[in-house]
Amino acid sequence: MTTHVFAGPTIGADTITRRLPGAVVHPPVRHGDLLALGLTPGDRVAIIDGVFFRTGAIRHKEILHLLQQGVPVWGASSMGALRAAELDSFGMRGVGRVYRLYSSGVVVGDDEVAVLHADAEDGYRQMSEALVSIRLALRRARVDGVFGPDEEHRLVVTAKRLPFGDRTWRRLVEQATTEGLDPGVGEATLGYVRRCRLNAKHADAELLLDQLGRDRCTPPPAAAGTMPMTSFLLRWRRSAATVEVDGVPVSDLAALTAVQLFGADYPALHRRIVLRELAGLPVDADPDELPSAALRRARDRGLIGPESEPLPPGFGHWLNPAERELSPAEAGLLALVRSFRWAPNVRVVEPLVEELAGTEAWDTAQRLVARAVRCNEKLAQLRATFNPHYIADTKLRAWVGRRWGVAEPAFALLDRGFGGQADLRARGAMFAPLDSLEPVAEFGVTAARG
Repeated sequence: MTTHVFAGPTIGADTITRRLPGAVVHPPVRHGDLLALGLTPGDRVAIIDGVFFRTGAIRHKEILHLLQQGVPVWGASSMGALRAAELDSFGMRGVGRVYRLYSSGVVVGDDEVAVLHADAEDGYRQMSEALVSIRLALRRARVDGVFGPDEEHRLVVTAKRLPFGDRTWRRLVEQATTEGLDPGVGEATLGYVRRCRLNAKHADAELLLDQLGRDRCTPPPAAAGTMPMTSFLLRWRRSAATVEVDGVPVSDLAALTAVQLFGADYPALHRRIVLRELAGLPVDADPDELPSAALRRARDRGLIGPESEPLPPGFGHWLNPAERELSPAEAGLLALVRSFRWAPNVRVVEPLVEELAGTEAWDTAQRLVARAVRCNEKLAQLRATFNPHYIADTKLRAWVGRRWGVAEPAFALLDRGFGGQADLRARGAMFAPLDSLEPVAEFGVTAARG
């Protein structure tokens, strides 16, 4: 059994391993981290801190997915307390005062636990105070007679108005004094918090670690209901790194993107698999039967009429002028493949990855991902503002157009399984700098399995 703990800046790695020997300590959790863990039965996850703002926060469905796999997920202190309060009815376990304040509705804002902190290189050094910790410290100070209810209320209201990165005790007292707080009360408040060193989030984190140490054999709770598998969760799973290549974590979705961009004959593979999925046929179906089977399914669903009739006008959106002159059958197949989309409960990435995994093309693609990541890291060191996703759309279109030998790649993108320009930017932009500096050789795809 392995316990994975996501923390920083609330509590340090040394404290975690001292209070919970054997725990695997991770940085603050972010979107995709849980799906990349490769958990096995008996493992546990504890979320203390998590990122947000400039990086995707951990999604609720990622936690629900773990719970449905029988993996207990605990939360406390910060992001963990927030998510536990939101998901405790589904089986996530919350610990501590911050969790109770959220679950009871006393506090509701995400910014209650937000703090400004340094990067990993500086040990996630905390540079502001969480609003919820300020609330609890002020209540303790009022109970201890440092000031009265009116002063407590004034300080809380002032703290709420401050941006989360400005919430330090010194800044809070200065602002409250400017707004009318007695300077003596302000100095007394600063002296009290320096003397008592109150940190509700840290205390909750220690409480969670102690609880995990005592409950090593507690079975996971049964998750309430069944969460349907959606295209979004499937895509998140495929976006999580599954292998390391030259020290670079590589996800299945990134490798698939490399195949889509640089696989010389990828459109043929994409067409075959999409038609197979549309027709609802098994993996070993005769490829020669797929076009007619897909067209029959389209007719059965009323998407197209009988074979002798022209295509519905809307199908022209997916065809260029020359393609509209093709036979209704061939034009219909082009439009069906190009309009196939990620949608809830539709498998698109899965069959493609299953087809490619373990082939020479897949190995080549994974190495390309690692090369692209290393290239972008070097460029970022040379220019701090570098980001491949800032490349202009016109340049991205021109890049893939040159690679694929087309003047306007709108339809070529669809033939290669991209959802359009936005999808190219999201998944493909990371490869553009590498291909510019070290041109990538195209490789074969459809013959990979013989």
